[in-house]
Amino acid sequence: MNNKIRQPAVAGSFYPGNHKELALMLREFFQKTKKTFPAPEKIKALVVPHAGYVYSGQTAAWGYRQLPTGLENPHFVLIGPSHFSAFSGLVCSNADYWQTPMGKVEHKTIDDKKIKIMADSQPHQPEHSLEVQLPFLQFVYQNHFRFTAFLTGYSLNSEKAGEFFWEKYPESIFVFSSDLSHYLPDEEARKKDKKTIRAIIDQDKNYLSAEDNSACGREGLLILIELAKINHWQGRLVYYDTSATASGDRSGVVGYSSVIFYEI
Repeated sequence: MNNKIRQPAVAGSFYPGNHKELALMLREFFQKTKKTFPAPEKIKALVVPHAGYVYSGQTAAWGYRQLPTGLENPHFVLIGPSHFSAFSGLVCSNADYWQTPMGKVEHKTIDDKKIKIMADSQPHQPEHSLEVQLPFLQFVYQNHFRFTAFLTGYSLNSEKAGEFFWEKYPESIFVFSSDLSHYLPDEEARKKDKKTIRAIIDQDKNYLSAEDNSACGREGLLILIELAKINHWQGRLVYYDTSATASGDRSGVVGYSSVIFYEI
């Protein structure tokens, strides 16, 4: 069988391209985290950033640290924005596996004409928003998991998408990839991001839909809010930071957060 394997696009730039170096960086990130949520088995979704690991990796590690360990071949649904391709609805990767320096992971593809889901490798190949999530999952689960990757486009009906995802993946854990504000001064960014995080936790679709420069993964976050409303999930901030911590430049920063959603 000639399986389709998506090769990494940003290994060596967004994160180390060498297995040993990548594993060491991830280990150092996780050593600086701790469990803050007492019932990891209740976690149903994460919101995590997708910048280069030097900038957002520590924030992401705080989110992934909260996940339950010891799961037997869990399935994750990864949803993130497309930075390079414009399309309507959702695009699922059609690869059988995704490769990173940590090894390859099985991918389960899907298409659905009812809510405009296409299976297409082209938009996924250059995209970093989902690729950068895999090494964290690989570090936690040692490649013993499966996943399905979706990029969000325009004209996306978040209500229908939320219903679809819950009907299709009721036992899966969702990972929503999103950075927060972009290129505001650090103090202003922190104020802006505090409002955005509150809107995510409070499931305030109106704020996220109307507010400019709040979150680049807004379409995915709107789907998350639908899922949370359907299932009565509750949100909780785990960690927040800006790129200024790594760069030292406070004149124009990007905001990052890790947020969990869990069953009540």
